[in-house]
Formats: sequence, structure tokens, C-alpha cells
Amino acid sequence: MPAKPPLQRPQAPAALGTFSATVNGHPFITHSLSAMACLRPGRSDPLTCRIWKILATGTVRRHRTMIGLFIDETVPPGNYNLLRNDQITVIYHLTPTRMAKIYHSRDLQQGNLTLLGCDAAAGALHGNFEFAVPTKGFHVTDGLFDLVCDTNAEEHPSIRPAGAPSARRFPAYTTRP
Repeated sequence: MPAKPPLQRPQAPAALGTFSATVNGHPFITHSLSAMACLRPGRSDPLTCRIWKILATGTVRRHRTMIGLFIDETVPPGNYNLLRNDQITVIYHLTPTRMAKIYHSRDLQQGNLTLLGCDAAAGALHGNFEFAVPTKGFHVTDGLFDLVCDTNAEEHPSIRPAGAPSARRFPAYTTRP
């Protein structure tokens, strides 16, 4: 019996554009960036639950760090509080040593995201963000993103229900004046 090839992790498509932030006064240096429109797992009707998924991996003071922004497709340009927001999720993952530090939107004590523009047909998304857990001495400030997202990204098969289309276009949003 021939040997099976090793399983490969699905790779997110690389994004065009920029992503930056400051973590506790130190720059987040972006090494890889992916941005896509995809299905949101864990919802009752995944065909209507689509998100913009932004994943930035890099370093802060030589420590591997990841920042993820997950924005519901129905969110129009505007300013949003990240505390207990069902339409926007933020994840921060730092691996300084063996013990990782992970902050999720539900852990935040402060946070805002301003979506300045969203052109769904072109996949263009831009805005800024900041979030913090002051009691832990943790602050992410000066967060900026200006990206062209992959609107035809192939989702992981475990997220897409059987028989569901692999991708669809969003209705167009206009940029806020």
C-alpha cells in the first residue's frame, strides 16, 4: 500500500495592502498578511453569515505575534465599540516563551474599530482600531488596515456545509464621506 502524503494545512491567501499597530508602545512588524471574505463558522445559517477575515502575523520585540480581525459582512462604515460586539471579533496571540498569551474580544476592557470604507465588489477594506486590557498592562494602539481582500477565497471544507457554494460576492458598500 503506497504511503499517504502528509496532510497540509489550508493556506490563507496573501493580502495586498498594509496592516500596522503598536503594542504596549512597540511596533508590530508584519511578516505575513491574509485577508479574505469567507463563511463564518458556528452560525446556524452559514450561507448568510459571511465575514471579512484579516490575519496579520509578525513580531513585537522579537516575539511571534498574531492579530486577527473578523468583521461581519453586514457592518457598514462607521465607528464600533469592540466590547460585547457580535459583529466584530478581535484576537491577539503572543508567543513569548512556552506559555502563549491570548486575548479575545470578550477579554477586552476597552476597544474601538472604525471601518472607514468597504468596497465589497473590489474587496477593498480600510479602517483603524485600538483595544486594551489596562488591568493587565496590555494596549494595542495606532492599528491601521488598508487591504484588498480575496473575495473568492476557498473556505476550509469543514466550515462550508455540503452542497454550499464555495464563494459569493458581497453587496457593495459605499465609503463614508
